[in-house]
Amino acid sequence: MEYKMNFTCDNELVTKYKILRKKLYRTDPKFIGFREFAYPGAEDYHDPDNQMLIIHDDQNVYGGVSLRISTPNNPILLNLEKDILPSTGEKYFSLKARLPELRLNECAYAEFDNLVLCNTLRTGNYIRRLFQLLLKRCIDHRVHYMFGMGDNTRVRLYRQIYINLNVDGGIHRGIDVPMRTEYEDKKMYIVFGEITKFHTKSSGSGNGFYP
Repeated sequence: MEYKMNFTCDNELVTKYKILRKKLYRTDPKFIGFREFAYPGAEDYHDPDNQMLIIHDDQNVYGGVSLRISTPNNPILLNLEKDILPSTGEKYFSLKARLPELRLNECAYAEFDNLVLCNTLRTGNYIRRLFQLLLKRCIDHRVHYMFGMGDNTRVRLYRQIYINLNVDGGIHRGIDVPMRTEYEDKKMYIVFGEITKFHTKSSGSGNGFYP
């Protein structure tokens, strides 16, 4: 069956996405470490800074992911910046401060977060398609870097998807994510991709990136 995958602000679809996540919290062991949150508003998927990419048909939602984009003209905190404990003397964790070599204050950068797929869609094709659409959105918004956070299993999967899509990047070993109780004993890592090389390519098909 072919499902629709699109960025949407539709209240009903976003609400059904949230219901799907909460259902899986109770039944899916893969959500251990990703079902408790350390900051208010962590599951406010209606936040206008959360661009929601939803998989659905005319009745149901089967998965999705959120994308947050920070730009010099509209700087926002990424969810991972609110989630990672700051070092001593810092008020909050900041990618700009931790990675000065990337000059994030001068460019757009993004985070993919809250990725969920129902069990029947957990195949390489669906997650690859989600990432193709995420990256297309980032390229359209001239994003230079896309970040994410996950446990070892997830970041290894994300790294492999990046490789398959010809995206430079991988697990960022320079950032040690401190443990916190909400992670439920899961060690977390930062994954990143640099996508500036795609900015010089056309936005249509046939450029070696888009499906």
